[in-house]
Amino acid sequence: MPIFKSEIGQQFDPQNIREAFKKNSKPAVSTHINLEVLKSVDLSGIDLSESVIRKTNFNSAKFDRSVLNQIYFNSCDLMGASFENAVITHARFTNCNFFHANFKNAVLDACIFDKCDLRGANFEGARIHATTFWWSDLKGIRLKDTSLRNIIGDMKQIKSMTWDNYSVVYTHNMLQIDSERHSIEDWWKFDDSEIIRMLGFDGLAWWKKWKDLIRQTIELSPAEPV
Repeated sequence: MPIFKSEIGQQFDPQNIREAFKKNSKPAVSTHINLEVLKSVDLSGIDLSESVIRKTNFNSAKFDRSVLNQIYFNSCDLMGASFENAVITHARFTNCNFFHANFKNAVLDACIFDKCDLRGANFEGARIHATTFWWSDLKGIRLKDTSLRNIIGDMKQIKSMTWDNYSVVYTHNMLQIDSERHSIEDWWKFDDSEIIRMLGFDGLAWWKKWKDLIRQTIELSPAEPV
């Protein structure tokens, strides 16, 4: 039977992998693991922090409500995996397949998605901060009520920049400045009092300085529809 081998040399029956993660004081590292072992595994509500996981099949696995701090996934298949309400911080995902993965209402802070397939992934209601999507495919992603603050987008579906310490992120129809997210058209209609309410008096001065350039940038280089 395939085994799960941890960094400290312990071995676990793959059917008890959930208990292995829960009981280990030092998270497991899948350096030697059968690619089918963790398919559809339920790891909901578990702290997986500081794990390093490579070349593993997590197809349709559940990470709902789990904590993934300083975790590293390399070349893993996470197609259809669910991270709903998970807290994912300082995590790195390299060459991973997240096709139609579910990040609904998740918190992603200071994460890196490097060369990942995120097509059709659901980020509805997620709070994404200081996260990078280098060379990742975001076609068809769902971003309803998603907060995108201080992120680096793929520069196709999500475009991003920083001007005078204000984060500016836009999609084909939404524009977020720092924590304020509204439709692009609404931003052009806001009066001074509304800008002050959202960004403060300093924000109003910033908006008057950069508004025309932001509008021109979006018009000349619109984001691709998701």
